[in-house]
Amino acid sequence: MKALYFSSHGGPEQLIFGDYPNNALLGTNALLGTSLFSNPPPKGYVTVKIKYSSINHLDLWVLKGWKGLNLKLPHIGGADCVGNIAEINPEDTTLLKNLNFELNTAVTCNPGFLSESEGTQKYNTNKEENFISLGREELSKRYQILGESALGTFAEKIIVPISSIRKVEDKHLTPEVAASLLVGLTSYRMLVERAKLVAGETVLIVGAGGGVNSFTIKLAKFLGANVIALTSSEEKEKQAILLGADYTIDYTKDLKWSDTVKQITNGFGSEIVIDNVGEKTINQSLRAASIEGRIITVGNTSGHKLEIDNRIIFTKQLSLIGSTMGSFKTFDKILELITKENITSLVHEVLPLEQGRKGYEILEKGSQFGKVVFSNI
Repeated sequence: MKALYFSSHGGPEQLIFGDYPNNALLGTNALLGTSLFSNPPPKGYVTVKIKYSSINHLDLWVLKGWKGLNLKLPHIGGADCVGNIAEINPEDTTLLKNLNFELNTAVTCNPGFLSESEGTQKYNTNKEENFISLGREELSKRYQILGESALGTFAEKIIVPISSIRKVEDKHLTPEVAASLLVGLTSYRMLVERAKLVAGETVLIVGAGGGVNSFTIKLAKFLGANVIALTSSEEKEKQAILLGADYTIDYTKDLKWSDTVKQITNGFGSEIVIDNVGEKTINQSLRAASIEGRIITVGNTSGHKLEIDNRIIFTKQLSLIGSTMGSFKTFDKILELITKENITSLVHEVLPLEQGRKGYEILEKGSQFGKVVFSNI
């Protein structure tokens, strides 16, 4: 089976495109001990033939590695995909039929899934199950992400739990839908469920060219917000306007952009600030926020060590809110908007999977606006 994988952590130079070793221990989930080459797949799982997948910043971080990640190598990245059911376990035929699935059904996969319970002895089982029973799967330590702790989608096929697949129409097997899954889930969670966006509020998006933030422009406008996009070039400003941004600021030219945000909002500031850049921008984000503003962070592309003037936080009564991924129910909500309302990511470039290293390099340089997608066609 062809895949884009790595056997050592580091930069894009570590990536290999070729036949994934069939003696590798891992399958979809390291906790399952399932072979990626199982035919048929284990009971409760299906094999999906992948048509398109897309790269996220998470894939860069996994490639580089971090303390405590402890992957069993070789590893395949990728959290997003669209494709068709290619193999099923005969014992699941009736279940799949009742769920309206069969061979060749067009599907996408939730990038988040729950690991097998036997792999969670180190966790407080009661608390984990409480999160799950409340429909807050993303808070459980059993919650895993494809391409992070489990083999991902940068391959010809993937074995995933039946609970992870969602039926879509054939017309949705596109680069745009594949690009929108993890970023859409993240965006909906932070805007709707964490920031509790109200129509008419202003949303400042710091660094609007990335996958999550470029998607957030479209979602915020759909939800009735006024959007200010902070970008790094005239070309990216044009792209942000095309996605629906009401105002754009080039932070490479406007070094005191927080003052400009205040001017745009008649001195009030932005009720919501999306800052996934972190170290280099957080203090201006605090200054750009309105009284009782909400600062949302789901990442730190410029660094994670933040020095914050906390006087701004308590005098303006700001809320600093973390967010990541989302529940299974949240995924279903955003998938409905993706497929029915065409709230999809802007695709920067589609590359054949064998050129996947180039996709990583594009993301590492930050030269893209929107998402890079890999094709198996």
